[in-house]
Amino acid sequence: MVKNDNESSEVFNMKLSGMYEINNVSRSVFNSNIIAIPSNIRIKASLFDKDAESLTLNYLLNFSEIKKFYFNENISKFLQDPAAIANISNREYREFDDDDDVVFLPKVKRLKIKLEDALLKRKSYRKFKNQYLNLVDLSTLLYYAAGDVRYDYVEFGNSKLRQSRKPYPSGGGMYPIDIYFYVNNVEKLDKGFYLYQSSNNSIVKINIGSIKIENLLTISFFEGSSNFNIAFFFVYRYEVNYLKYSEMSLSFAFIELGAIHQNFSLVSTALNLGYCSWGGFDKPELEKCLKLDGISEHVVSAAILGNV
Repeated sequence: MVKNDNESSEVFNMKLSGMYEINNVSRSVFNSNIIAIPSNIRIKASLFDKDAESLTLNYLLNFSEIKKFYFNENISKFLQDPAAIANISNREYREFDDDDDVVFLPKVKRLKIKLEDALLKRKSYRKFKNQYLNLVDLSTLLYYAAGDVRYDYVEFGNSKLRQSRKPYPSGGGMYPIDIYFYVNNVEKLDKGFYLYQSSNNSIVKINIGSIKIENLLTISFFEGSSNFNIAFFFVYRYEVNYLKYSEMSLSFAFIELGAIHQNFSLVSTALNLGYCSWGGFDKPELEKCLKLDGISEHVVSAAILGNV
């Protein structure tokens, strides 16, 4: 360990994993084989260095301009655009109900916990018991966290357009986040990747086979985490809300993603399951496994769930 008293920085000679380098862009002056814990002085210097480049900072600094140019149309006016109508009408275009790869989930059960108690008990778990997840619990979790819990009708001329409603907010009701997951140990389900279909509370087999999930997630770093039952992967389809919000769409997608994580965490608590948002994943390889194009479809977050 090397310590610089002038800047109160510590440097640890540690080899970084490949996934750390993929998912994190360092501002450190050091190379990728070491982790630097910089002081505020170094952070400020890198932020305001004329040669420094930060995609996040650029986005935030231009936020007001983005908002001024692209956030000037309310939803009722937007719905007059035929392209917008097509966007909403075709939201379920990828969903299947008569395919051999579709699994219809069992009837959900009632949650018997008060919201107050779920909020107070909620925590992140990384250590799980080595036992299978009940299929009814999976169905209940997906439905209450991200299912189509009701339908409303939007006025359009002399007709009404049916629009699904989920248990979390989405900018303009666009819902650009899709939920994929990897089954590790679930009752009656083969190991592999699935896509959740919220319209009928079903799942679709995407990629079933011998997949080394430990190469896609950093679960090996935490004792007991490899006993997880399900790993969730949240996919942002930017063309879904870009039509209305343009450059603001990314910000709204991340806000929506946070609400989704909170739902999963609270419903998991109600089911006596453990849930943890997960940042260590190999984005490019995951997108290959999920058969995404990596251009308009991006894995933006992950989570693991298991018995505790």
